Amino acid sequence: MAYVHTIDETSCSGSLWAVYEAQQSRLKGLKMGAGLVGRTGQVACESPDGVSYLTDRIPGWTIVNAMASYTWQFERARQVGQLNINNLFDKKYFVSVNPSQAMPGAAITILPLVRLEF
Repeated sequence: MAYVHTIDETSCSGSLWAVYEAQQSRLKGLKMGAGLVGRTGQVACESPDGVSYLTDRIPGWTIVNAMASYTWQFERARQVGQLNINNLFDKKYFVSVNPSQAMPGAAITILPLVRLEF
């Protein structure tokens, strides 16, 4: 009894980001940005008997991410406060598939960050 399992990987994926950094004295240190992350669809094939195939597909997807940060100097330490938001609009999508299941993508995720640089 033959068993063949293949998964066709995503053919295209990519990301595009734009970041604005304020240059004026009152807003100096402020950065804001947004970006797109996307993939084309994916197909999974499985042959439990080596003759017939079970196939499953997931569609392509694009999500929007955003960030804002502020950098300031305190004595000799440079401090950065940053907030990243992934999947800003809480889009429902799948990141991978095989004929018996599809793995969902992450829901909206908020990641705060504080960094000290000496």
